[in-house]
Amino acid sequence: MTMQVTARHLIHRTAKEVVRHALTRLAMHRLVDGVRSAKGFSVGHFRNGTLAARFGEIYDVGLWTGGTGDVPLSGTGSTLAATRSVREGLPSLLGAIGAETLLDVGCGDLTWMSTIDLGIDYIGVDVVESVVRRNIEMHGSARRRFYCRDAMIGELPDADTVLCREVLFHLGFAEIAAVLRNVGAKPRRWLIATTDASTLFNADIRCGDYRVLNLQLAPFRFPEPDHWLDDSAQIPGRRLAVWSFDRLPVCSR
Repeated sequence: MTMQVTARHLIHRTAKEVVRHALTRLAMHRLVDGVRSAKGFSVGHFRNGTLAARFGEIYDVGLWTGGTGDVPLSGTGSTLAATRSVREGLPSLLGAIGAETLLDVGCGDLTWMSTIDLGIDYIGVDVVESVVRRNIEMHGSARRRFYCRDAMIGELPDADTVLCREVLFHLGFAEIAAVLRNVGAKPRRWLIATTDASTLFNADIRCGDYRVLNLQLAPFRFPEPDHWLDDSAQIPGRRLAVWSFDRLPVCSR
């Protein structure tokens, strides 16, 4: 079901993101972590210095499951209910843009992706080694391969189409820019990424945190997408949008 962004929601979310950004830029992490800890949220992963260690702990403690057994380790956005429209629309979208190989950056535990036949070669990469090992054991095949990579610095496999669903909103501005540059270090045709219309302001964050992210706003300023799928089952105004790489200067080689 599509959820529309109301004016009230847009104002509330934008104000929240402005405050989040200010707290990040003022380096008030201890205060924020103290409040979260008092509410029962885990913040231990922020003490890890590397991307692999930080996201590895998120998976180890099941941070994104919310403490419930029916939510996959990759979080509520990866449930079959949350991904219904994407699962139904992605194969047709890939066919429409002429995709031949899909590189899934930040593939996670493959809860929803494993249920669909894309009709093309699939390569999943993730920074968490345990997640990649399990994917290889459970889902690996000649047309479905997996590699452990840090998408900011590691060499990424060849593919004409890159998917980044619900990944960039866990990264800070500098890390997002690094991922986009690294992804664009090889010839690509299409970028498919999550973008949110529910905010008028993008907040910077620490890696491993979360906020909504509108890729058409500063500091990214992506143009209107070439194509998109509705992905608003959980967040109003969320889309899985498609851009041609040659329209994205931030991804230029």
